[in-house]
Amino acid sequence: MIHIKNGILGSRGHIVSFFQDITSIATVLPRLPNEVTIVKVIIEGINKEGLSCRNNFQVNRIKVLNALRWLQKNNVLYKDIVIDETRFSWMKNQTTCQLKNMNIVTSKDDNISNWNDR
Repeated sequence: MIHIKNGILGSRGHIVSFFQDITSIATVLPRLPNEVTIVKVIIEGINKEGLSCRNNFQVNRIKVLNALRWLQKNNVLYKDIVIDETRFSWMKNQTTCQLKNMNIVTSKDDNISNWNDR
């Protein structure tokens, strides 16, 4: 999202939005997998070496915690949020983990130049 002028917002790049039930505001983060509806996007394609690739997105506990701590420090809307590290127990002490029981969308991309840039 970008600010155009006089409070008008616009967008640049690719955007996907999903309906969310916001009747209850999260006061403890991160949310548990069973507390949210998750859509997983899997991109399949051929890399620059001609090899078939499938990019599976994973949750990285350290990156999520660092992002939440940064938001709590730098964004007034997160100042009262409780960061509860025990909510990562579903990961069973792994640094990265794939979520289970979610809606999966598979996309083909035949022009993948560098997977590390995504």
